[in-house]
Amino acid sequence: MAGMAENQPSGALAGQPVVDVEPPAAPEGISAADAAELDYERRELESGRMPAWTEGELPDPPVARKGVLAILGPGLMMAGAAIGGGEWLMGPAVTAQYGGVIMWLALLSILTQLAYNVEVSRYALYCGESIFVGYMRLLPGPRFWTGVYLFVDFFGLWPYLAANAAVPLAAAIFGHLPGALPTTYMTPAELSQKTGVEIAIVQDVANNPKAYGTAAGQTPLPQPIADMMTRETTTRNWLGYAIFAGCFIPLIFGGKIYTVLERIMVVKVILVLGYLLFLGIVFVSPGTWAEIFGGFIGLGPKADGSWGFGFLPSGPNAPKKLDWALLGAFAAIAGQGGMNNSQFSSYVRDRGWGMGRHVGAIGSVVGGRHVRLAHTGKVFPVTQESLAKWKGWLRHIYRDQWAIWFVGCILGVAIPALISLQYLRDDFLAGQTFKGDEVAAKTAEALRNETNNQAYWFMTLLCGFLVLAPNQITAADGLIRRWTELLWTGNKKLHRLEGNKVRYVYFALLTAYLIWGLAILVYTGDKPLTIVKASGVIMNFALGFTAVHTLVVNLVLLPKELRPGWLGRIGITACAVFFLGIAWLGLPQALRDLGLMSPTP
Repeated sequence: MAGMAENQPSGALAGQPVVDVEPPAAPEGISAADAAELDYERRELESGRMPAWTEGELPDPPVARKGVLAILGPGLMMAGAAIGGGEWLMGPAVTAQYGGVIMWLALLSILTQLAYNVEVSRYALYCGESIFVGYMRLLPGPRFWTGVYLFVDFFGLWPYLAANAAVPLAAAIFGHLPGALPTTYMTPAELSQKTGVEIAIVQDVANNPKAYGTAAGQTPLPQPIADMMTRETTTRNWLGYAIFAGCFIPLIFGGKIYTVLERIMVVKVILVLGYLLFLGIVFVSPGTWAEIFGGFIGLGPKADGSWGFGFLPSGPNAPKKLDWALLGAFAAIAGQGGMNNSQFSSYVRDRGWGMGRHVGAIGSVVGGRHVRLAHTGKVFPVTQESLAKWKGWLRHIYRDQWAIWFVGCILGVAIPALISLQYLRDDFLAGQTFKGDEVAAKTAEALRNETNNQAYWFMTLLCGFLVLAPNQITAADGLIRRWTELLWTGNKKLHRLEGNKVRYVYFALLTAYLIWGLAILVYTGDKPLTIVKASGVIMNFALGFTAVHTLVVNLVLLPKELRPGWLGRIGITACAVFFLGIAWLGLPQALRDLGLMSPTP
C-alpha cells in the first residue's frame, strides 16, 4: 500500500518514535528527526497493509447535566459481564478452599486490568477502531498477528458457560444436582421401590458410595440406578444445547448489538447483585465480611485467632502446597480476563464515544439495516481545541472505569465469595470437592438447609443461571466481533460493501460459531472442561501479552500529545508483568492437567 502515509492526517503522524536508521532527507520546514518519525509510521502502516485513516473532528464529550444515561458507558455493561462464570464457579471454590486471604490477588488483577482498559479505550477514542485492528497495523503485519491471535482465541471457543448454566436450571427441575447418586436425596426404601433394586444393595450403595462407579476397582452401580443418573445428565446436556443456541437470539435481533447487550447486562446487575447483597446482609456473619474484604489488602485471621497481614494461607487449615494454576485462574477471572478486556475498545466505538461517533457500530442481521460501520478509522488533527475535548473524553473514561467498572468488579468477585466462605468452607476442609458446575447448586442447597426454606433453593439457582447464561452471550459477541472488525477493515474485497452490510459478516461468523459450539457440546461432553481449566494460563498470557501490544500501539500510532503518560505506562506494564508472571507460575500444573507433563510425586 505504497504512499499510504501521505494520505494520513497530520495529527496521526505527529511525534512518532525515532528508529535507528538513516533518516530520509527532510522536507522543507521539517527536521530530520521528525522526517524519520514520519517514515517509520509510513513503513509501519505499509507493513501492516491496513487501510489508511481518514480525518474528522473530535466530538464534544458528554456532560453530567445532560443526564445519567448520557455518561453511562461500557463500564456498566462490562461490569455485568465481569460477574461471570469464573466469579460464580471458580471464585467461590477458591475462597472456600483457601479463605479470604487470597482476595488481594483479585484486587491486583482488577487494578492492572483497569489500566489496560483505559489504554485500549484511548486508542478507540482517537481513531474509532477496535484495539484488535490496531494490533494488525504493527509489524510484522496482519498475517503474522492473525496466526498469533487465532491460537489465543482458540481457547475462547469452548462453550463451557452454556454447559454450566444448564446445571442450576436442571437442578431446579429435579430438586437436586443432575446425575447425583440417588441415595443422596432418596431413602433406601424409596429408591428400592422406584427402581426395583433389592433394598440391601441400595443400603450398601448408600453406606459405601465410593465403592461404586466405573473406575478400576469399583463395583458397577445397579443398572436401574445408573439409568436414572444417565437420564438426568442427558436432560442437563440438552438444556445446555438449548441455552447455547438461545444465547444467539439477542445477537441476531434488535438493531445495534451493543445496545441490546447493555440492556441485558443492566438487568443482570440489578437482579444478581441485588439478590446476592440481600443474602450477604441477612445470612453472612460480620466475621466473614471482614475476612473477605480484609483479604483485598492481605489482612485476615491467623492460626492463633489474631488478625494480621499474611498474603498466603497459613495455619492448620492451609493446604500443604499451593495450586498456582488454580490461583492464576482465580486472578484471571477477576474483572474480565483474557481477550475479553479488548472488547472495551469496540464498545467505546459502538457507544459513539470519541471518534467512534464518526465510525459507527455493528448492527444485528435483523433490525440492524440502519446501523453502519465504516471500513476504516477516522482520526482528528491535534489542536488546542481538540486537546481540550480529548482531556474531557479521558476524564469520561476514568469515571466510567473507576466509579462503575471497578466497583462492579469488586462486588462481583466478593459477594459470591462471601456466600461460599460462609456455607461451603467446612465442606472443603472436610475433604469434599465440587466440580465448578456444581458450586451454584451446592450453595443453593446450603442456603435451603440453613433457612429450611425451599424458595432459597430456587432463587439461588435462578441467580446462578442469570450469572452464567448472559455471559455466554457476551463471550460469543466478543469473539465474533474481534474477527468481524478485522475482516471488515483488512479485507479489500469487503470494502465494496456498504457500511450496513457488516451485519452479514458478523452473522456468518456467528453461525459458524453456533455450529462449532453445538458440535463440541454434543460430541465431547465434559472433556472441554479440562481444556477450559488449563486455558486459564492462556488467558493470563493473552492479557499480559496484549498489554505490551497495546502499549506499543499507543506509543507508535498515536500523536505524542495523546499518548499515555508515565502513570498509564506503569499501569499497563504492571498488567503485563502480573499476568505473564501468573501464567508462568501456573504453566506446569496446566501441562499436567492436559497430560503433557507427568504428575509430581
